[in-house]
Amino acid sequence: MRYRVALALAVAALWHEPVLAGPSELDRLLGTWGLPPADDQPGLTGSYLALFHTDDGKMRVDLSVNPQGLSCDSEREITWNVAQKRFEWPNESKTVKGDACWLTATPNGTGLDLTVWCPYECTDPEPLQIRLDRISGEHLIPPIDTASTFCSSDDVLRQELCLPGAAQEAVAKVSRAGAQVSVLSDDRSSPQPEIKIVMLDVLRACHARGGDRKCLLEALQSRVEALETAVAARQRQLAGELRASEAAAVVAENAADQKIWQGVWNLVNDEMVGTLTIRDCDDHGCTVSIAGMTNYVFGDQNRQGSCLFDDATMSYLPAGRAFAYVEPYSGDENASDAGPLANFCRLDLERIAEGFRVHLRGAGCPLRCQEAAVALSSLSGDYRPRGRPGFRCAEDTTTMNWDEENICLDPELARLDRELAAAYRNATHSVAAADRDELVRGQRAWIEHRREDCEQSAKRRTCLVEAYQTRLRELAAR
Repeated sequence: MRYRVALALAVAALWHEPVLAGPSELDRLLGTWGLPPADDQPGLTGSYLALFHTDDGKMRVDLSVNPQGLSCDSEREITWNVAQKRFEWPNESKTVKGDACWLTATPNGTGLDLTVWCPYECTDPEPLQIRLDRISGEHLIPPIDTASTFCSSDDVLRQELCLPGAAQEAVAKVSRAGAQVSVLSDDRSSPQPEIKIVMLDVLRACHARGGDRKCLLEALQSRVEALETAVAARQRQLAGELRASEAAAVVAENAADQKIWQGVWNLVNDEMVGTLTIRDCDDHGCTVSIAGMTNYVFGDQNRQGSCLFDDATMSYLPAGRAFAYVEPYSGDENASDAGPLANFCRLDLERIAEGFRVHLRGAGCPLRCQEAAVALSSLSGDYRPRGRPGFRCAEDTTTMNWDEENICLDPELARLDRELAAAYRNATHSVAAADRDELVRGQRAWIEHRREDCEQSAKRRTCLVEAYQTRLRELAAR
């Protein structure tokens, strides 16, 4: 509140009673006004206002005003309220009453005094006031995938990028080729820079050389050519890898070999609980699915992060290996026109002494996850048979408490639970009858604290292992 009062006092000291613009004065307002963004700062900075006529003669506003601590954004058709002498558009707020959002725009020397009120589209329900500079008499339009405030500058080269034409077409090609590189990548850990960063690099380089519009076009075209070359090379590499895998595929004519693959295995680590299902095996391969759910601080009720790789066709490879490509969702096929392997997701499997080792890679794999992308890589790992702890496990482990589910699915945790059960039995037989009740209460308290303490841990499985090891030492010391 102190900030708002201070802002109002500061504005009042500068402001004069506005002479509101009417339709006859619109020509003075048409074009672009703004304050340059701080390109070296994160987030949306700068302020931008464009007033312009559409092809059918209607008036539109493109507005992004961002003084410190406040913001207001709108892009829509507006009307002139003669009685109120202001531009208006519908107020869609359900909490702050008002018939219409509005703005007044008053020329002041070479600048513009702007007042905006729109509780639905602004972060502050109070009228927002700001002084903007004339940037251009034209309607500057930001290039593809760029915030409108990018155009809030009187820099000549930057304005070349904000006018439709050859420069923006080149920017669009950079964006398209960059997207193709991303959807063909092994993963999304090294994404292409956002288009704003690319344009800022081009601007800096051309300014340093005293360049002009030609410099912009040449620099952008150079990036397009480099990206398109990388895309073509990557397409050849992935297609060659697929052909090589298909050529190396073997036939498992022996029914016993096929049976070795078929079954259900589980993975438990600090981030994920996963299930690998291999079924319907024949001479040439099987159907493989992986389902994973996050295993960290979401807790039981809100454990929403999940991944599903359903019914992929798996082919055998020599030496107990196999591979499968998950079919992309229909919307991901040929994403960004990157070809048939766009957003690919490949599974590589290898038989190990007890179960299977699985590796997932491909930019399309995170698309199979909901709210769990941070844990996706943890689905890669060793999948083993269900554990056999010292207590009975439900057939559907998702109905169990999270810690018991971990123990039932993880052979190492199950082994620790069996050891603890044996140690506890030995302790109950060795202590005096008077101390037995205390031992029972201590064991029950340990189980309760194990669940509660490890539920809040960022490394749940590790916490369970350490809890068991600590309790085993305590029982051994009795």
